[in-house]
Amino acid sequence: MNPTATLAFFLIISLGLSGATSLYIYKNSVLDDPMMTGQEAVFLGWDKNAYDDFSGSWNDLVDIPYEDAPAYYNMNWSAIRGMPACFADNIDNVATSIGWSSITGMPGGFSDGIDNDTTDTNWENLTNVPAGFSDGIDNTSSPLTGFTRLDCIWIGAEELCAPGSKPAALVDHGTSAAWEFTDGQEEQVVFSFKVPSAINLTYMHPVIAIGWSSQNTSADCDWELNYTITGLNEDTTIANEYSNQTYAASSSTANGLTMTEVNISDIQAGDICIHFSLMRDGDDTSDTLDADVHLVGLCFKHYTDVALIG
Repeated sequence: MNPTATLAFFLIISLGLSGATSLYIYKNSVLDDPMMTGQEAVFLGWDKNAYDDFSGSWNDLVDIPYEDAPAYYNMNWSAIRGMPACFADNIDNVATSIGWSSITGMPGGFSDGIDNDTTDTNWENLTNVPAGFSDGIDNTSSPLTGFTRLDCIWIGAEELCAPGSKPAALVDHGTSAAWEFTDGQEEQVVFSFKVPSAINLTYMHPVIAIGWSSQNTSADCDWELNYTITGLNEDTTIANEYSNQTYAASSSTANGLTMTEVNISDIQAGDICIHFSLMRDGDDTSDTLDADVHLVGLCFKHYTDVALIG
């Protein structure tokens, strides 16, 4: 047998028995039947993997199939070599960060850095805004409600009067005066005042706060507030159109000031004047004070629409 054929035959038998990679036989550098024999069969060489015959490092190999080197391909962005320097920020292919105004291809309306509108929008230029916002203050069609303040009209003892029947007595009280209501009696004072033109009747009902004191402490005084409200051309002689009765404990300090509040819920738009009579119902069982009472003044508390103040 030809020596070349003998070598080819031996290699074929050996590799077949060992289960190794098949041996490829080339004839004139062209792959031919691997089982061919004879002088035409020429063994040129064989290889299992390309890197067996490479003396460099693994990372220097090129064109490595993925299945042969998965660890080489599974790496972080920053571990990839040969990338352009401008990719270093992991954002874009630009060497430096850029401001909003430097972005190209943006709609013109974004130039102010706020919205996609070429001009700044003022409050009055907004669209689809509820009608109540038109005054620039609140969501109410009127500019009055919501822009209010709490006011108080103080009526001192000197401005109160004694009526013709069951009058209290005006007496000295510290540096000023007070109306004295005798224990066990029904006595009263009267007063009236104009309804404030800027009063706000939707936010809260007005209140009359009765300022009084007594030498006895922590006992109840019974007050009865009667009043009539009149508008233009209405009868002013109507007595006690409305009535509220309340009782409250005196101060824990002898002659200490106590403020007892009574709601006035009947004022309406167009009303001009309120006429009051305030009586201590001293003979009522709810009045447990067992002492005279001194009325130092009253406060008409109400909310004012600031926009209506002249």
